[in-house]
Amino acid sequence: MREFITAVSANSEESVSCEGVADEIKSHTNSAGEKRTLNAKKDSELESTQVEQISTIESIVEESPLEKIWNGQGASFGKEQKVLVCDDEPDILDLLQEIVGLLGVTVIAANNAVEALKLLESESVDVIISDLKMPMMDGIEFIEEVRKTNLNVPVIFCSAFADRRELIKFMDLGAYGFIDKPFESERVEWMVRSALALKIMRDGVVKLSKLNFNAYINMVKILTIVEGDNINTKDLKALQIKLGEKLGDISSITNSLLKMRKH
Repeated sequence: MREFITAVSANSEESVSCEGVADEIKSHTNSAGEKRTLNAKKDSELESTQVEQISTIESIVEESPLEKIWNGQGASFGKEQKVLVCDDEPDILDLLQEIVGLLGVTVIAANNAVEALKLLESESVDVIISDLKMPMMDGIEFIEEVRKTNLNVPVIFCSAFADRRELIKFMDLGAYGFIDKPFESERVEWMVRSALALKIMRDGVVKLSKLNFNAYINMVKILTIVEGDNINTKDLKALQIKLGEKLGDISSITNSLLKMRKH
């Protein structure tokens, strides 16, 4: 009898132990299920955010104003591009304004270098066309002053006379080109179009550099959030949208630059 009671007691303790293990397994199972549900919810939110991000990129690329500047045939220009022409001869100045104006750009005129420098204090231009021989200040002195504040604007000199010393000085000042007087309108148009295309490409490269850096910073922030213990979906979504905007701009500028051809 005593042996029977001992056996029953042992079986009871084993039964209680098994029930405890079962409860623990059930608890772990429920916890795992809740984690899977939470992860699935986060995945769904992230997927929805990615869809919105792609949509944002597509809309930016389609609506980018840069697409209006270039077309499939190469570079075209608008009033947002500005060309400064400087010449002390009224007839030459008028002719230059007429030729350059046919490109569809904004033309700013000055009949001497002093006036031109004054205009540049309030105007930002994409190309400068300057006569070499002018009173008060010649073309070389004029561009030397310009280079003190603007190293990148393309400069085109025009003159009927230019000696070797002046040509060397042109190169030192980073002049884009030289046009002999009397000049042909086709030569002027080709030179200005090429200079404008160069300026736009330079500006595009600078913009791409800034956008790439900003996109990299956004990527680092996104990775920091994703790899953290607590994912803030709101912050993650905002960063993804910003990244999408940067990538859209990068895509737009890159495609526009690739469409440009030499002129």
